[in-house]
Amino acid sequence: MVTATETRAESELGEAPAKLRAAGVTLELGGHTEKTFLAQDLIIPSPGVPADDTFLLLARSKGITIWSEIELAYRFLEGKLIGITGSNGKTTTTTLVHHILKAAAMQAYLAGNVGTPLISEVEKMDAGSIAVAEFEQLPTGAD
Repeated sequence: MVTATETRAESELGEAPAKLRAAGVTLELGGHTEKTFLAQDLIIPSPGVPADDTFLLLARSKGITIWSEIELAYRFLEGKLIGITGSNGKTTTTTLVHHILKAAAMQAYLAGNVGTPLISEVEKMDAGSIAVAEFEQLPTGAD
């Protein structure tokens, strides 16, 4: 079972709640509850949710697995991934590497904290693709 929890009210979310319900997703809208977080086997927060969010810290303390959006995408990614991390210059470096690959006529995708979530690019990619992504830390298992 998949559950989505969101602080915004349903009226603020447009068509998304109806589409999610049609796909069988259970929704908790207008705020989070401890009960919902603690009932999950795996939590994948939106990229904008801070790692020190109260509910994420609680779930982590109870041994619940938490993956970033990047980690989820990495598990389904075909092709190669170039991950750019660090303290300064990530966006510039990521954009430059992507530009170089495109200029070399390679099938490259720009993703991560620089703009488009990596998970949004996964279905477009194949074994010959390269994703260039900026993120805070590499997904588990990435080399």
